Amino acid sequence: MRNEHLPEAYLELINSYLLPLADWIAVRKQPGKAFTLGVNGAQGSGKSTMTEVLSLLLQYRCGLTTARLSIDDLYLNQQQRSLLAKDIHPLLKTRGVPGTHDVQLGLDTLAALKQGRSVKLPRFDKGDDNPLPESVWPRCQGPVDIILFEGWCLGITSQPEVMLSEHINELEANEDPDCVWRTYVNEQLKGQYQLLCRDLDALLFLQTPGLDAVRRWRGEQEARLKPGKSTARMNSRQLMRFILHFERLTGWAGQTLVHNADIVFALDEKHAVINAHYR
Repeated sequence: MRNEHLPEAYLELINSYLLPLADWIAVRKQPGKAFTLGVNGAQGSGKSTMTEVLSLLLQYRCGLTTARLSIDDLYLNQQQRSLLAKDIHPLLKTRGVPGTHDVQLGLDTLAALKQGRSVKLPRFDKGDDNPLPESVWPRCQGPVDIILFEGWCLGITSQPEVMLSEHINELEANEDPDCVWRTYVNEQLKGQYQLLCRDLDALLFLQTPGLDAVRRWRGEQEARLKPGKSTARMNSRQLMRFILHFERLTGWAGQTLVHNADIVFALDEKHAVINAHYR
């Protein structure tokens, strides 16, 4: 715990929820085949920390080797997103929504891990808003027993087209009045993003208490972000605008994944898990 700089309160999460989850995974892991757990959680929900701790538990409690991959490390670089903004819609310059990731890189990385090969794991510098040079990506020595793949939009299905016509916030109303941006995002979600989920053995959904909590958590996350060479931390106004990009699909995930995910951890306002449901 001390080595991971986690609060003592995290012990309750470990003992009551993460240890049982590690055991649940270990029982379902088949010999000679990597088990892939997807983890979906809204921005700031703590999915990265939870995945990191789960990885340690799987290693030291269950004797299983692990690899961790985040969809946040698959973002396109600024130049690529600028081209999308020019060719399709200006809002695609902002990283985050489906359509702003290098899905093929994710598929290739997951395939290599599944096949037991050694592979470099992508890394993205959020402070600089660009991928780190491949030369500094960590190498995962295969084969591994468990793949932990986390992301805020992982496992979300596309919305029915009829739902796209009504804007849900001022960003959509003012900057996407013709539904071009959200239609493109929805098409990406319907297509190549489903490929990222096809080989998941199970999906864990971190259910948030509401969008107000997500906004607050994302603000806390931004405060901890180290500024990069080309970008500074967002101020409160910039952050609120940034979060609006994610509001539609975050809400949709809350409506659907609570029913579709294999495991649901319900969170309270302070990130604590208050209930777990396994299917």
